[in-house]
Amino acid sequence: MTTLFIATLMILLAAFSYYFIAFQELQKKYKVILAEQNTSTNTSVSLENPAVFTKANTSGRLKDAMIQNLMDGIDKLEDEKAFLQPDFGLAYIAKALQSNTSYISKVINTHKQCTFKEYVNKLRIEYISNQLKEDPMLLKYSIHHIACSIGYADACSFSKIFKRHMGITPSHYIKQIRQSPNR
Repeated sequence: MTTLFIATLMILLAAFSYYFIAFQELQKKYKVILAEQNTSTNTSVSLENPAVFTKANTSGRLKDAMIQNLMDGIDKLEDEKAFLQPDFGLAYIAKALQSNTSYISKVINTHKQCTFKEYVNKLRIEYISNQLKEDPMLLKYSIHHIACSIGYADACSFSKIFKRHMGITPSHYIKQIRQSPNR
């Protein structure tokens, strides 16, 4: 009975030692990462940056200069038509603007008066609806090809979003353009 007790105690002690050592290694890695972040010349915004949030601004609003910088960057990405990329998302913008996804989302929600998803969908649908009117070659492509060309993975989701924004399906929209006397 005592040998069983001693064996169990030894196993528990070995397991504890293993987990303690593993924990210590994780702590070391964490400290290295923190040190690298502190010495980095990266100008990205962090949550600990007191210049962004102040005690006087307890509602968590971004300072005006930060907002303006982010809005200018977002407008530049719009001008460059970055929203047509399939991987265009909060992380894409945050990386391009050296910020973080929370700030980007907050700025878009506040200043564009919509969610990020609505914002991207609006940009894409407005872009393709104008392109379909201006470029007769696009009218020959399939809905799937058009959807993929503006960053959607499939025609079904594109069609639903298009109908939500335009009131008609893309195929009906294309049909109307083809039948238009202005063509």
